[in-house]
Amino acid sequence: VTGTSRCGVLRFSYPGAVPRWLVLRPNSDAGLGEVSVDPAAGTLQGRNPAHRIYAGQGQPAGFAGHFRVSLLSAGQRVVEWGTALGGTVSHNATSAKGKGALAYARVGGAGGAVELSLCNSFSSAAAAAANEAANYRQLSNRASGFFRRARATTRETSSGMAEFLLCRAVAVLATSCATTSPIEFPRNGGRPASIS
Repeated sequence: VTGTSRCGVLRFSYPGAVPRWLVLRPNSDAGLGEVSVDPAAGTLQGRNPAHRIYAGQGQPAGFAGHFRVSLLSAGQRVVEWGTALGGTVSHNATSAKGKGALAYARVGGAGGAVELSLCNSFSSAAAAAANEAANYRQLSNRASGFFRRARATTRETSSGMAEFLLCRAVAVLATSCATTSPIEFPRNGGRPASIS
């Protein structure tokens, strides 16, 4: 994990022939989160409306966290995608809204590294995309150097640690955090089968 003032860069190393799945779920206690996936652009986006926690507890706070996750690695593309809502997985769907909504995507190939940018804004989805555009060169350069140095000094993390890091990064940068994947992803590259 590395970043700029409004964006972060995440790198996940998938061992062996493991399919490279990404899951995005907003952390909306009120069940009003929204997610979408754009397979052609290689992005997953979301919106997480903020609610008051003290005076007027539970009432809308008047703003939302908007977040955008994009593939950074050249030549990588989304080959399978969908959403889930209320325990129902919808393959090839591009958006979902409500309690438990999530979007998923599988990056082509198997094993190896996937680098992602994670940008946010408390203004709009367009502002999150603008933050990504404004920081793209810096993100790309920082990611390559950072991960090259990290590889020289550390071992690859386990998938559990990668999930923990993603959860923490999303919580900090996008006010969204999923501690465990609610979808069972088969290791053989098949489609998600069920939601737990």
